[in-house]
Amino acid sequence: RSLTDARNVIVVAVVDPGVGSQRRILAAHRGSLTLLAPDNGLLSLAVVGSGWAVHSVENDRFFLPHGSATFHGRDRFAPVAAALANGTPLGELGPAVAVESIRRIDYNPPEIGIDEVIGTVISIDRFGNVVTDVDPAVLGNPGEWVLEVAGRRVTRHASHYEEMHGREEPFLIVGSLGTMEVSVSGGSAAGLLQLERLSRLVLRREVNEE
Repeated sequence: RSLTDARNVIVVAVVDPGVGSQRRILAAHRGSLTLLAPDNGLLSLAVVGSGWAVHSVENDRFFLPHGSATFHGRDRFAPVAAALANGTPLGELGPAVAVESIRRIDYNPPEIGIDEVIGTVISIDRFGNVVTDVDPAVLGNPGEWVLEVAGRRVTRHASHYEEMHGREEPFLIVGSLGTMEVSVSGGSAAGLLQLERLSRLVLRREVNEE
């Protein structure tokens, strides 16, 4: 079942480099699901569509007394989540705010066509592997697709890294997150292709008619 099918689900997400700053803590509720997160763009990935009620958590009686300015996950988020789990109405946490006021991440989801998919680099690991947001399931047979990026075409596909051992060329592989990645055996695909986080890339279907 999905989260939205479950009953009384409270999700606390603390990816918060701005902890201790003036960024808001937001609680977003729809149906039986409540999301509690810093207002730093994280909620923009989940609070989509209509029907959401969003409140800024400002009532400090729900925070731990004498809490740390750098440990809000323990001292603010967790106690607020406990209060919600015990039945505290959302309105007691603080004022309602417009969904449109939620800070947005500069990110566009994949554009999926029959013969073209446009994706985004979501991260680059320490080896220089380029992790994209493209789900191989939307490609059908990934081997029919060619990556076009930085004026180059990446045509090679591999199921594991050893297949490309000794070949200093980029290739496509399904990574540990279950999405398409671009790699170079023993090298950095990000460096070779001059890619960085949020770079856009294009996959095109090329079917051999022979």
